[in-house]
Amino acid sequence: MSRVTGQQDTRPSPDLPITELGLPTRIRNILLRAGFSSVGDVLAALNRGDETLTSLEGFGSRSLATLKACLQEHGFPLPIEAPPALDSLAIALARELHELIAMEREEVAEEQVLPPPPQPEAVSPLSRPEVTVSTYRKVFPFRYLLVGLSVVAVALILISLSLLGRLGPAGYEVLDATHSSVSHPDGVTLRVDETFTGRLRVRLSSVPRLNLLEGSAGRELRRAVEALPTHLTVKSPLYQFRARGKATQPVVIDVLVPNEAEPWETLDLYTWTGQRWEWVGGELHTEEEGREFLRTHVATLPANVVVMQTGAPAPRISTAWEAGDYAVEAAGGVVDEVNPLGLLLGLDGGFTGDPNSLLQPVAGAAYEVLPRLRNWAPDGTVNRGLLLDVLTLSEVQEAHIANLVQLCRERGYAGVELDYRGVEAQQREAYTRFVAALAEALHAEGKRLSVVVERPRPVEGGWDTGGYDWRALGAVVDALKVPFPGSPEAYEEGGEAQRLLAWAVGQVNRYKLHMLVSSLS
Repeated sequence: MSRVTGQQDTRPSPDLPITELGLPTRIRNILLRAGFSSVGDVLAALNRGDETLTSLEGFGSRSLATLKACLQEHGFPLPIEAPPALDSLAIALARELHELIAMEREEVAEEQVLPPPPQPEAVSPLSRPEVTVSTYRKVFPFRYLLVGLSVVAVALILISLSLLGRLGPAGYEVLDATHSSVSHPDGVTLRVDETFTGRLRVRLSSVPRLNLLEGSAGRELRRAVEALPTHLTVKSPLYQFRARGKATQPVVIDVLVPNEAEPWETLDLYTWTGQRWEWVGGELHTEEEGREFLRTHVATLPANVVVMQTGAPAPRISTAWEAGDYAVEAAGGVVDEVNPLGLLLGLDGGFTGDPNSLLQPVAGAAYEVLPRLRNWAPDGTVNRGLLLDVLTLSEVQEAHIANLVQLCRERGYAGVELDYRGVEAQQREAYTRFVAALAEALHAEGKRLSVVVERPRPVEGGWDTGGYDWRALGAVVDALKVPFPGSPEAYEEGGEAQRLLAWAVGQVNRYKLHMLVSSLS
């Protein structure tokens, strides 16, 4: 199934009922009670000024911003806001000009009824410039010119300030709680909600897909195409963002699904940093018929995004291993990673268990060894106190990181895997900071870090991941391992496993996301 992108002119009809705009019930009812039945009625009111609507009882600036956002989402252009003080000031100046002209006419009329002045006996050539200037003043008084120019100058200044307040210099548009969305006709929208306290000026542009791929979009973008990984295929224009100001809260990026991009479930948003392609994410939304799009939340607005079709890489299979298990070679060479069990989080940032009892790396083996560290016993008892020390005491955390790095260095492990349970929601940021610090230390040694999270809980509109910030963790680790259901019913079409996976690939790079399943399920 393909769709029509924003590049085609759909020209929405102003006869569209406002009940089909998707407005909140309260705003819709206020407009209906006031006699507004179609989009055309609303646009006509906006042309007369925002106060036409904000004067309605219960309809304030937030309601106006919501209404405008809905109109833009449906493709209706908003009228350019007129500077509020321009009309009154221009009228006052015009009246003053008319009064001056009337006064001048009265003076001229009075001079015409007076007897002519006596002619001078002789006129000196030196006095002629004075006579000439005086005559010119009678023909075109300077006051007319000065006041007229004042009206024009003030009008131009106010118009410029009004447009700059919305568009900013060189086509920049304001993005804040009042002007909550900015769109480009090629299919991308930036938006914030009404709680957004920052203020950005943004300018959106796009580079057509063909121009990008054929190398006619400039040297920098030619480098981007040359650096494109083989498993990624460009499917959309490259949307470019220029921003002035600082976002204090996340900004939402919505990108329409381009034509000929099936299957949609394998689409991701990427950005070119100038050095490499980085994953941005993109949760697929198909709930609105004919308007399928990818949505992602970013703390920092990237310089650009593009829709990529992701290809399937070679699968990476890992398995847990305990002393007494079958030899890894019994797996027939299909295992890429082994995670030996037996090490537990200990006191003061150390760990308990005998590293000698773990599976040891073998030179030339087809698999890597990353021991798994846990803070829970085989019977499921979780030691939250030791984990709390690691998260809250800097000296304990530093010792723990140093011990893990030393373990990998001395034993030749390819990295470590953390399986720490019981992370509370209020420890979310502290746990993320700890994992980021450990990842940085391991990566400096050329080692990998995997993190096991607890199974998320389904909630309305998504999943509750508790103390594990999937997006933040996925940005710093090499693999995020998620426990999946063991019941076969969960893997039916539209079942729990499919819903979880569809949501998860919008939070974590799909190439870092690993499904943990039991071989006995």
